[in-house]
Amino acid sequence: MDTRPDDWQMLSLLMAGIRDVVASDIWADYLAFKDKFPEYPLGEFSGVPPKVTRHLTGAGGSKMLNALERYASTRGFLVSLEKLPGKVNGYTDYAEGSIVVNSARPVPHQVKTLAHELGHVILHAEAQGDGDRGLKELEAEGVAYVVLKSAGIDSGDFSFGYIAVFSGGKCSDEIHEKVEASWPCIQQAADVLITALLTEVVMHERSA
Repeated sequence: MDTRPDDWQMLSLLMAGIRDVVASDIWADYLAFKDKFPEYPLGEFSGVPPKVTRHLTGAGGSKMLNALERYASTRGFLVSLEKLPGKVNGYTDYAEGSIVVNSARPVPHQVKTLAHELGHVILHAEAQGDGDRGLKELEAEGVAYVVLKSAGIDSGDFSFGYIAVFSGGKCSDEIHEKVEASWPCIQQAADVLITALLTEVVMHERSA
């Protein structure tokens, strides 16, 4: 049975002070992930191995998805749900001002993907084609992980495989260092999105 929180319960968790995810939390969760996949050869892939990146499942999350869509519009981006080919979960087109999320994924995974793309928008919009792509992907997925964890959703089965690959780390210590170095950026962007979700909670409670 899926025990993840549903809809407004997800957002209400943010009001309970669960937003204070810290770097040590994400690292403890990563070590638990690594124990589940001890055979995972870090740093040897140019893409994300399917066996260690599992899509989020469940039926909840539509209100959280809608809240993130409304935030995206305040940044000048229109979000659309479309069926995308292969393993593509979503992408951002800065020139068109659009974010596309794969409609074939379960709703909780769509929420994670949109949070990931908004992490890019917040942190990387001004340097779209510049810099280390692996670092950008690590930071964006870190943002998604923190936002979802704050709402009671554990995306670790997908996020940590993704982070491990794109960090370029050859061992756990190296990946740990990269996550720690990027933590201020991850936390800053996650806080922006969490604040936007908290606004939705307040508006919902006022209208109830």
